Amino acid sequence: MERRSFLKSSAALGCAATITGCKTSSDDANVNPPEPPVPAVTTGWQACFVNCGSNCPVKFTVVDGVVTQLETDNVDIDSYENRQIRACPRGRSLRQRIYADNRIKYPMKRVGPRGSGEYIQISWQQAIAEIYENLSEIYSDPEAGPESILFPVSSGTSGMKTSGTHIWKRLFHLLGGYLNIHGSYSTHQIDTATLYTYGVGSVILNGLESSTQEIRNSDLVVCFGYNPQETFMSGGGVAYEWSEALSQTQAEVIMIDPRYTESAGGKENTWLPILPGTDAALVEALIYELIQLNAVDDAFLKGYVVGWTEDTLPDSAKGQQLSYKDYILGNSSDNTVKDAQYAEAITGISQQQIKDLASKLANASAPFIQMGWGLQRQANGENNARAIYTLIAVLGKFGLPGTSSGVGAKNHTHAFVTPGIPSLKNPVTKSIPAFTWTDAIANDLSKEPMTALTHDVIDSSAADPEQVKLDKNLRAIIVAGSNMPGSQHADINRTQQLLADPNSSVKFVLVSEIYMTPSAKMADIILPEVTQFETNDIVCDGWHSGDLANILITQKAIEPMYEAKTTYDICTMIAERFGKGEQFTEGRTKEEWLKHLWATPMNALGLPDYDTAKTQGIFKHYNGSTPPGLQAFRQDPIANKLNTPSGKIEIYSESLVNKTKNWILPEGEEISAIPKFANHWEGATEDNTDYPFQVASYHTKGRVHSSFHSHSMLRHAVQDCVWLNPIDARELQLSNKQLAKIASPRGEIVLPVRITSRVRPKVIALSQGAWRTATEVNEVDYGGSINVLTSTRPSLIAKGCTSATLRVKLTAA
Repeated sequence: MERRSFLKSSAALGCAATITGCKTSSDDANVNPPEPPVPAVTTGWQACFVNCGSNCPVKFTVVDGVVTQLETDNVDIDSYENRQIRACPRGRSLRQRIYADNRIKYPMKRVGPRGSGEYIQISWQQAIAEIYENLSEIYSDPEAGPESILFPVSSGTSGMKTSGTHIWKRLFHLLGGYLNIHGSYSTHQIDTATLYTYGVGSVILNGLESSTQEIRNSDLVVCFGYNPQETFMSGGGVAYEWSEALSQTQAEVIMIDPRYTESAGGKENTWLPILPGTDAALVEALIYELIQLNAVDDAFLKGYVVGWTEDTLPDSAKGQQLSYKDYILGNSSDNTVKDAQYAEAITGISQQQIKDLASKLANASAPFIQMGWGLQRQANGENNARAIYTLIAVLGKFGLPGTSSGVGAKNHTHAFVTPGIPSLKNPVTKSIPAFTWTDAIANDLSKEPMTALTHDVIDSSAADPEQVKLDKNLRAIIVAGSNMPGSQHADINRTQQLLADPNSSVKFVLVSEIYMTPSAKMADIILPEVTQFETNDIVCDGWHSGDLANILITQKAIEPMYEAKTTYDICTMIAERFGKGEQFTEGRTKEEWLKHLWATPMNALGLPDYDTAKTQGIFKHYNGSTPPGLQAFRQDPIANKLNTPSGKIEIYSESLVNKTKNWILPEGEEISAIPKFANHWEGATEDNTDYPFQVASYHTKGRVHSSFHSHSMLRHAVQDCVWLNPIDARELQLSNKQLAKIASPRGEIVLPVRITSRVRPKVIALSQGAWRTATEVNEVDYGGSINVLTSTRPSLIAKGCTSATLRVKLTAA
């Protein structure tokens, strides 16, 4: 029945069935009531692209200009090779992103202290004028200039081709540049470990990975902190492939993690609840036991590794008992045998469990060893990752079917190669590690600069890398698609104190955002951006999409709400005010850029033209299985050398020694050429009665970093709480759902308690990404933000994020 006929029939039946309320005179009976208007209904495709690495498509329905419904991918017959890329609860909650109560509706100017959230509405014209005035002053000041402008790490708009941070960077490249950053909060230490072990400075898309499908060919799966089903979660990406692979293998699965995760979830045979940050010590004991089991072939390894035995060391290290094997056997300077007894005291895993695991590794023909990224966000994170790579090398079973090189799951992402709007070249060649930007505010750099030897400051144009320094404090911070200053950076109290100080070196903070985030409350000028549902764009698969590549032209569902504008239009307005409008746009509108960019996949892959493709939805391509990581290297290590100086897997890194030999380190710290376990501040081996609990921080299913935190449905579905083992709960006399105060030397937060055996004793679990609700420095935070507690002290080698190294105390709130 057609809608109009149905409505007429419904009206007639409504009268016939009602005793009163409908007139029955012959005159009235012949009068037809006015027909209700037929709603205007449209549908189209959008994507969820907020940095989990999956970029899942979602289908929207709009009724009379309002997005009323979201569906996940339901196209085609669902099969492994042509799977439906089903969005997780985060992607399905995106409607709350559009209609959030805390959306920024119009440009605003700060009138209270930074962090207070006190603002007044201003016009776009005034906002652009104030941006111009502030930036012009900084660029023209010889004591400041482009080196004093910073973009903190951002990931809130990952995957869009004409939106996001790269559009802002294009603008600032034209204006004169800004201080670069190297590394990331996510992977800086594991990237560094991969560089010094395998010769590739990235753990993502480096050509060394094994597909998750290799698990099907494995007889033993060992995972160190690997948790795809909470961190990635996509129904079409690596999390899906993980579940599918485990369902099709007879391999024994061993999960090593302080917290029992969803990725274990009954699929594992054994859970080993290790103390946080002690993975390198566990590996040392495993390798010791492998030696005792005669499971290490020194002659074979000689052709593939550097630094395992004395005769595989570089000449500069020979004759000093610096090999990894000597270190394990206690023949090195520390005279400590790294056996199971040694590791039990450090890791909390029993000697028998260590010996059992070593035996299983020795007997496995195809061990698939994988690690997550949490274990490298530790004070000794680089060596945790390097140690696991070393375990894979020493076993000697790398490059075989069913094995992994440990660097992560193989992703055939970006098979639909599509460039974004070019960001152009930054005139500034200097960079600092991503995690150290607050140091460029805290100290007077004209007197005490950040240097290559203290902070790994890099200048790509410098003749002598060791002489590089940053001697200008930050004057401006541009926050776009990021919640770093107010949520994701460590020690938020310190950050707010540095920015809110009337004498702060930072004179201008610009935030372009959708919501009033904690970082937006640090801004001097706030600009309202559109959501993805208010603009068109192109979105490719992400870095955790697995074996299925896809691409999608996303469609504008509704007109921009309030006074929000697209990133491209905002940057165009600023560029025009600086007289750079034509250079910025190259004469194209945003839509014209999209058509221009689409030509690349259209011509390369035979896709339809832009207008046709826009109506067709998702384009998918299954890439199939690939050889396991390191297979070519194993088959011929001479013809297929790695990109390390030796061409081999480097357990001992001479290049690391050379780079860091003159570095200035904290007292008592050392950088080792081999991946030694080291005792560090707030670590497992610290005897600290004031802060007796270690923290296992994790990525919750209810957020991607801090994105989605303001979606109320996710806060109800995945409650923020502190996980506490029943043994500790009894000792502290804390009950389930009771509020507890969690304190570190840097701050205090309050959260409800969840008593669970899914976390080991003397360790609590806290999810990361919660928005801080406190507005004053050192105020107790009832939002439960873990970064009220964490430290800004960087790791030794990468100078990377160490937020997972943390000790706290618990009391009843």
